[in-house]
Amino acid sequence: DAGSRETCLARRGATNTPLQALVLLNDPVFVECARELARRVSTERATTTERVELVFRRLASRAPRDAELATLIELHARETARFRGDEAACKLLLASERAEPELAALVLTASTLLAADATVVLR
Repeated sequence: DAGSRETCLARRGATNTPLQALVLLNDPVFVECARELARRVSTERATTTERVELVFRRLASRAPRDAELATLIELHARETARFRGDEAACKLLLASERAEPELAALVLTASTLLAADATVVLR
C-alpha cells in the first residue's frame, strides 16, 4: 500500500485485501462480536429491516443506502431459509442449544458487515 518513494504522496490509498476480509469473517472474536450485536439488536427492534438497519448504523456509523439495505435484507432472508433447513448449523453459529434461524441469519449479516468496506475503511 505504500508509495514507491520516488514521488511524494500526500495520502496513502485505503485498501481492503481479500486476506483481511477472510480474517475478519473467520476470527472467533469477530464471530462473537457479531453474535452479541445480533442478540442485542434483536431485543431492541421488532422487524428485520429495523434490525439490519440498526446493525449497519452501529458498525458503519451511518445510515445504509437503499441498495445496501436491500442487499442485506436479501442476505438475511436467504440465510434464514437456509438455517431453517439446517438446525445443526444454526445452533453452532449461535453457540446455543436452541435453534433460532432468524437470529442466526442476523449474526451472519452482522459478521458480513464487520468485514465490509463500509465498516473497515473510513472515507
